[in-house]
Amino acid sequence: MHPRETDPLLQWTATPSPRRKATFLWLLPVLALSGLERGISMSNYVEHSQHTVCRGKPYPCGSSFRAFFELPGFGAYVDYHDVYTAVVASFLTIGYWSVAADRRGRKVTILASTLGLVLIDVVYHLVAHVQMAPATAAVVLRTGLVLQNLIGAGVPGYIGASRAYIFDVAESPLQRITLSALNDVATFGMLFFGAVVGHFVGYRNAYLLGTIIGIGNCAWIYYLLPESLSASAPITEADTDVAPKSALRTLFTPINVLFQGHAVGVTALAFFIWCFAAAADVAVIRYTLAQAASVVTGPLPLWAEWIGYTIPRVIGMGSLVIVIPLIVRRFQHKHVLIGNTHTRAESEDLALRVALPLTQHGLLLCAVACAGVVGFTMRLSALYVLLVALLPLATTALPPLLYALAATYHLKARRSPGEMAQLMSALALGVFLFNGISFEWYGAGISAFGATAAWAVVALAWLKVAL
Repeated sequence: MHPRETDPLLQWTATPSPRRKATFLWLLPVLALSGLERGISMSNYVEHSQHTVCRGKPYPCGSSFRAFFELPGFGAYVDYHDVYTAVVASFLTIGYWSVAADRRGRKVTILASTLGLVLIDVVYHLVAHVQMAPATAAVVLRTGLVLQNLIGAGVPGYIGASRAYIFDVAESPLQRITLSALNDVATFGMLFFGAVVGHFVGYRNAYLLGTIIGIGNCAWIYYLLPESLSASAPITEADTDVAPKSALRTLFTPINVLFQGHAVGVTALAFFIWCFAAAADVAVIRYTLAQAASVVTGPLPLWAEWIGYTIPRVIGMGSLVIVIPLIVRRFQHKHVLIGNTHTRAESEDLALRVALPLTQHGLLLCAVACAGVVGFTMRLSALYVLLVALLPLATTALPPLLYALAATYHLKARRSPGEMAQLMSALALGVFLFNGISFEWYGAGISAFGATAAWAVVALAWLKVAL
């Protein structure tokens, strides 16, 4: 049974372009512009709150802000209280929007969530330029945040639909792993660049710039982005145990879709366990710089701080741009995966033979590196530098690998590919939640290494025992 045409959230049906084939290159500007817009906004959250919500208070604002990404003197920040609010709001509609992405096209949800991001930038810009009481500003900002995450299910809805788009355009299950990694390169690379731009623009102008970028991104999505779902038939009631007719019926879709196959549920839980260590990158960099400062017995030169902040990010990006694609390519050549020499099931098996070992080895590398720091070298040394340099190789690569692994297990369980946006959105919502918890819990001391090692061991043991 198809949804009623009167359902307000499913009115717009994506029309596939007969002239353009959906490829990753068409999605790339969407990922880049979204990352840029978010980076510009996130870099000004603390200063914006200090001048609006906390205006006139004798203490610095932002005790709940945590650094998502840092450079000397500035960075991109998240408020874990806002993360929890966003998760609740997204949960209410993410089932509906993910079903819309599976039935009517990925563009409908990608566009809606991008419009939500534009909306929150408009709200921040309004609060920055309109005189209002701090309490009123707080209410307006929180209302805007809720609305953003109801429209398109916010960031989790965007991630779910965009990763489902990647699933559609990948020419093989192995290429899906590579494209999943490149997705993170485009998104986070531009987010980091956006943080730099936002710092120099300032909070009074940053959100206007973000709004302009977001509107341009919406225009690209609506007019130029080809619909990737055209190659696949929409799901039917026979394809899924969840046949929603309204927003209420889709409320528990994110939970249901994660328990439709044993291996999918195991992978999702391992993913969520690992997300408890999401804040490890920032914590490790801060601890390393503190150790370096103790060695030189004084403040580090600015150039040394820039090196300390940027090298781990470069290493992490290298794992996504070079290491994962190289491993996939070598494996592909080894098994002569050309044309239709393998059936779809055999291709999924080959993808599993890449994604699962890489995920397990990544978790093991994190555990060994962090345990080595705690057990053998808490001070700056050659061994410490080596172990810390290994961490970004694994921590950056694990999220795209786990997304790809879950997609592979989903299809091996003979589930319909027409549920892919629902699966990716459910994973993204859980990741969003547990990342927020991680940013609330993590400190910058040596305990960050112990916690990261512990979560990596638990996730690895769970994958080994339960699969």
